[in-house]
Amino acid sequence: MRRLWAALAGVLSALLWGCLPSPEPVTVPGPERDDLAAQLDGVILMDRPVGGMTAIRAADGVQSEVRPQSRTKGTVHSIGGPDREGRIAFVANHMTEERHELRVVGGRGSGERVLFSRPGDALWPQYHAMGAYLALAPTGGLVAFISHTRDAQMYHPQVLLTEGRLELWNTVRPFGQLRGTWALDARMSWFPDGVRLAYAALVPHPEAGALPLEDDSFGAQWARWPRVPFTYVLNTSTGRSDPIHVGTDPIVSSDGAAILVSDGDGRHRLVDMASRKSDPATLPGFWGEAFALVKGTFALYVAYPTEGLGGGYTESNSPLVGPKQMLSIKVADVETGRFQTVVRSVDPRRCLSYGAARSLP
Repeated sequence: MRRLWAALAGVLSALLWGCLPSPEPVTVPGPERDDLAAQLDGVILMDRPVGGMTAIRAADGVQSEVRPQSRTKGTVHSIGGPDREGRIAFVANHMTEERHELRVVGGRGSGERVLFSRPGDALWPQYHAMGAYLALAPTGGLVAFISHTRDAQMYHPQVLLTEGRLELWNTVRPFGQLRGTWALDARMSWFPDGVRLAYAALVPHPEAGALPLEDDSFGAQWARWPRVPFTYVLNTSTGRSDPIHVGTDPIVSSDGAAILVSDGDGRHRLVDMASRKSDPATLPGFWGEAFALVKGTFALYVAYPTEGLGGGYTESNSPLVGPKQMLSIKVADVETGRFQTVVRSVDPRRCLSYGAARSLP
């Protein structure tokens, strides 16, 4: 009966989307700068449908195919890199076979290799397989992700989070280590040394300090949560984790001098690692995901398109959800709010990563 209702709902949704006019797309007013992309010296990775991957040179938009599309190779569940040697780590998910693999491709002439294969569909939480994010260190070959996941229900407002055990794997000499550290299923980010890892974890509310922060209401929605997201830095050599700042989805600057943190509600803070003090960060048109911080102030993030640039809606949609607005990738100086579009049209369902590779993989 539930399958019947789902099918009927899908037909109704498809009919509605076919009959109703598409809503007006959300856009960001200009003008844009034309000199910010030149600050980016790395490569953006983006998955493609049916297991493909594309690399985009951030400075000029030149693209290269990293992994061709193939229905036999599984879909790309999460992606990290490229590192300085050109390595890319990713999780290939085989939904029909109910298994997933951690794979690495590239790096000094090596082809695609499987580091491990595990049972369970990585996409669905009932398997408690692994989280939605992984992070590849810029050097040294370490990759971090969470596994053995569990739900963390929060209220006021109601949000269902996911947390799990932090797991590290070495992609050069393949071996892994499941740590006792619990981390949120959120973006993680490595320092340039490839040894220290920034991640977010839930801590008792009193440990996070007074919320929201006064000057920009950062963390306002967490004011009544019993546990609050907090960013830590783990030294993988010593095993020590140091608290840094309230916030989630930490992005370490390419020079290691700052960390960009989010409150999950569109607000960001730029944390100075020397003083641990933070200031509000501006990401014009922010849609929901920042994934790189270059030279301390230049953030790469997913944003609504600038007026007159990009636009349109997704194809090959779920009949229960319908089309989604196509987005863009922007770079912004978070201290001044100046911004520039790097990629005009991005499907919001794509996985994204950035790394300071010397050339396109």
